[in-house]
Amino acid sequence: MLRLYDTLSRTVKPVNSTINGKVKIYTCGPTVYRESHLGNLRSYLMADWIKRILINSGSHVLHIKNITDVGHMRQELLERGEDKIVAAAIKEGKTPKEISEYYTNMFFEDELALNILPSDYYPKATDHINEMLTLIESLLIKGYAYEVCGNIYYDVSTFKNYGALSGNIYSNLVDTLRTDKDENKHHPQDFTLWKSAEKGRTLKWPSKWGDGFPGWHIECSAMSFKYLGEEFDIHTGGVDNIFPHHEGEIAQSEAYTGKKVVDMWVHGAHLLSDGIKMSKSEGNSYTIQTLNELKIDPLAFRYLCATTKYRNRLNFSLNSIKSSQRALQRLKNRIRLLINQEIADAEAIDKITDSKWHHVVGIFNSKDDVLLTFTDGEIGQKKCMGDPGDCKQPADAAPDGTPLVVGSRPAGTGNLDGMVDDIALFKRDLTKVEILEIRDSGLERALAIFPKGKLATVWGKVKGVSH
Repeated sequence: MLRLYDTLSRTVKPVNSTINGKVKIYTCGPTVYRESHLGNLRSYLMADWIKRILINSGSHVLHIKNITDVGHMRQELLERGEDKIVAAAIKEGKTPKEISEYYTNMFFEDELALNILPSDYYPKATDHINEMLTLIESLLIKGYAYEVCGNIYYDVSTFKNYGALSGNIYSNLVDTLRTDKDENKHHPQDFTLWKSAEKGRTLKWPSKWGDGFPGWHIECSAMSFKYLGEEFDIHTGGVDNIFPHHEGEIAQSEAYTGKKVVDMWVHGAHLLSDGIKMSKSEGNSYTIQTLNELKIDPLAFRYLCATTKYRNRLNFSLNSIKSSQRALQRLKNRIRLLINQEIADAEAIDKITDSKWHHVVGIFNSKDDVLLTFTDGEIGQKKCMGDPGDCKQPADAAPDGTPLVVGSRPAGTGNLDGMVDDIALFKRDLTKVEILEIRDSGLERALAIFPKGKLATVWGKVKGVSH
């Protein structure tokens, strides 16, 4: 059973499925105003490995990964009405829709390059405004939110467990928040659910409180409810999402449902670039396009991420990625050789098994030639040392009168220093897998194969295969 570290309970616990072996996963996806850098993509690789392990263990996985195409990033930007999507559109001379579609497609290409399994759904924030408005209205009715001048705020003081995920206790939030003071708020700790649209804003939607746009956290609550229901198993993201994003999401979702929604919160650690957290603001971010320009296989980055636990920081450098590239190539070469060998083995075994022969395995403790003598359904001799003529035979001839012929040399000649430790006679055809397991077992074995109902003897090399 897969066990993961749960950020909320701060314990390692088994993954539990909510319904009949189905595991439901929600992953916080990209905000599509720019390329995702490798630090972002590391958290998506983490989710992909979790998903693959669950699938390989027999679970049915329903995976949702949202696309944030209305650009609320940090809370302080939202308070000022700033929008990353709009800012990128203005900078590049495109519409917000053109910007979001362009970088959404680039994100899909990046995931494909990293061999990340596609999610079942990629819901876009702009397609789920009505679901967000319904959720916001419910929070207002229940007393968890309030409205000021067309802005809707979540009252953090009404949710007693706020801060449990991050450890940011409510009473200390005033000192830790980096948000510019918003005079409309009842408390500085409160966060925005719906922001009134400023004059001239392009990305806005009508609501009963006037035109506006959704806050940062509300989209994930609304979309997870729509696609996964009011209870699901795993919520993944980077450590940057813990506070305030996932903290706010818990407050919204549990206030709306009146119960625990997410069973397990899983977060991936930062990717460092030469010892500093990778980010666009630091000017040290690398992307899949960067790797392509350096002629680095993107899968080398997947390999690099696999060398460190997802909860540990990982340092990215040109030396480390080039080293991973070399290691990846060695792995590919090894796999290529194994595949070619398996093809050759399969062709050889097809010839053997098609003839419907019995298979006999001799297990040896010597590097010398060993004499094996077999009759129809009986083992002719189990142990033989010294001159073959000294070995006792069960019969001088087969039942049909065929003389007993000993290998390729006349009986009584040559010396044998090897001893047959054990002989196993199979009265059925071995499977191809069994034959390969015998051959590749690493023990000193020889495989001797004999026609059904025929008297046969063979000299077998310990490290060879005699036909």
